[in-house]
Amino acid sequence: MEDFILSYGLVALAGIFLLDDLGIPIPSGSILFSAGILAKKFPENFPLLSLWIIATIIPLIGNSILFYLGKHGARIWLQNHGHKIFLPQYRLKNAENFARKYGEKAVFFAAIISSVRAVSSVLAGSFSMPYKKFISYHIPGIIIWSTTLIFTGYFLGNKIWEYLQIYKHQGFIILGIILFIYILTKHKFFKKLAKFSPELNSKK
Repeated sequence: MEDFILSYGLVALAGIFLLDDLGIPIPSGSILFSAGILAKKFPENFPLLSLWIIATIIPLIGNSILFYLGKHGARIWLQNHGHKIFLPQYRLKNAENFARKYGEKAVFFAAIISSVRAVSSVLAGSFSMPYKKFISYHIPGIIIWSTTLIFTGYFLGNKIWEYLQIYKHQGFIILGIILFIYILTKHKFFKKLAKFSPELNSKK
């Protein structure tokens, strides 16, 4: 990832962030984290302030476009074609219920998570939320997202990478144990077994 960003620079990052915030699933968070590492290594090619401005302004542009599309019927398109972009009806319905329940707060928290910003922007527009209110809650969320990832990569990126290289085997073991426990708790046999366990049932 670092090689790709280093080859194409800030312009490529701007394009990546725009596509992601127009609804195309791209791992922009991990890319931004990597960009933070590069800003530390190559400050002349990736000025920290320029990177932060791009990571903050470009998502706002993409989400503003989706907001206005939401005002003009994009919600209907999502209802009919959302399954083509990994947004089936039940997920769209859950997102709508969340947006209706929490309103402006939903806009703020969605802005912190790049994978749901696009849907949140469309729904905010389809609910006829005033644009000024939308950006007043949206911008702080984007700022938290961009600032956290950039500066985490900038200050801790290399240390995290070194730690993972040193302790990668232990990490895989811990991950395997967590995955094993998760599978056990989800397995039907163990769910049925829990129903007949006096100790487990007594805790309910």
